[in-house]
Amino acid sequence: MFEPTKLSSAQIRLCEKTISPNAFFLLVQDALLRHNPLSVVRMADGEWLLWRQSGEGDENEQPAGRSERWKKNLGCEGITKKELLRRLRSAAEACTYFSPSISGIVNPDYDIYRLFRPRGCYVDNFFVNQWDEWMIRQLYELAGHVLLIHRSAEVADALQIRARELLKVKVTFLRHSDWQDSLAVIAGAEEVDAKLVIASVGPAGKFILPRIANSSRGPKVVLDIGNTMDRFTLEKTENEQKKLQEATV
Repeated sequence: MFEPTKLSSAQIRLCEKTISPNAFFLLVQDALLRHNPLSVVRMADGEWLLWRQSGEGDENEQPAGRSERWKKNLGCEGITKKELLRRLRSAAEACTYFSPSISGIVNPDYDIYRLFRPRGCYVDNFFVNQWDEWMIRQLYELAGHVLLIHRSAEVADALQIRARELLKVKVTFLRHSDWQDSLAVIAGAEEVDAKLVIASVGPAGKFILPRIANSSRGPKVVLDIGNTMDRFTLEKTENEQKKLQEATV
């Protein structure tokens, strides 16, 4: 993934300030056990492109993105540059842990670090790819009740069934299809007593994650998992269980 690169002193400091996926897993577990609020927001090349475009031209126009279809898939269709910038800044600065693409240390097309105020530490954004499924199961079981925020009811159905049957864990679903759903989802999350939230809300929805973590209904641990949702639906665990059952027949 990374070409051999001699790092500047600033790049070295960013590497040294980055929390590893395993260390972040321990922090997430600790927050669940202590009933402390925690939110992590991840950003990469999509947010970088939208931010750059939103800083140019009429603030009441829409950012061009890569295509209309791309913007729609990210839930950003119709949002103004001004509103998108406000939401991205709020997400990056209000979250407990900020997780810009670590590729931005060496690749300027991913350099989210310089867009927002410096942090004392960052989280490796690839934690969602590197956590093993047993770690995800452990978080679900520790929480007992999980809130899923996503655009797809089919994905929610799959997780609800697997979590209930495999782990005896409850999953509540709130739909977030695009940026216009954000405020309603904040209100809906207030009514859910889940301790753990896994969310895929697109660039313009990330600002809701710190707010949900500090819910008046009780603190929540909120994980921005983006397009890695398939890794969090327990499909691997289900397949392993089926293989064990088949082997004992």
